[in-house]
Amino acid sequence: MPARPRGHRRYFPPVHLLRRPSLRGTAVAVWLALVAVAAGATTLAAQTSLRINVVRSLAFDRLAPGMPTMSRGTVPTDTGVFEVLGPPGTPIEVWFTLPAAFDGPAGATLPLTFDPSSASFSAAQSTADRIPFDPRLRHQFRIPPSGRMLIFLAGRVLVGSDQAPGQYRASIVLFANQIT
Repeated sequence: MPARPRGHRRYFPPVHLLRRPSLRGTAVAVWLALVAVAAGATTLAAQTSLRINVVRSLAFDRLAPGMPTMSRGTVPTDTGVFEVLGPPGTPIEVWFTLPAAFDGPAGATLPLTFDPSSASFSAAQSTADRIPFDPRLRHQFRIPPSGRMLIFLAGRVLVGSDQAPGQYRASIVLFANQIT
């Protein structure tokens, strides 16, 4: 094994990501992989310098069969977070493509819903000044003086009493476009 450069750190995933999920103990693990895509990403980046990064995926760690579970954005580790970067003062429009359900093992699905306050944004990059908005609609914002804003996303899953165990995945796409 080659020597690592001085100061290099190895990445060790969190323990909960290493375990195989099951319904033993009435729990099921679910992760939502968030995908950030700007409309015409290469063209858009060249014209407006807008960029979207996924800071954290929306997650519903362990779920109990028959129990609806919400990610309300109050627990930092379960809230999806997007970072939108662009020239300060640039007016932008953002919108999501949201799935109706997670896809799971052997064709199983897990319903997923979003309400009018499931998303929020922060111009100051903090959880204290978040302003809620409906992720099902298009919204207009202005890039703050820092050139960086955060968009937070929460949701609700409806776990059936006979829900199949396993990992469930879905993609959420955040679009951003400069308003001219």
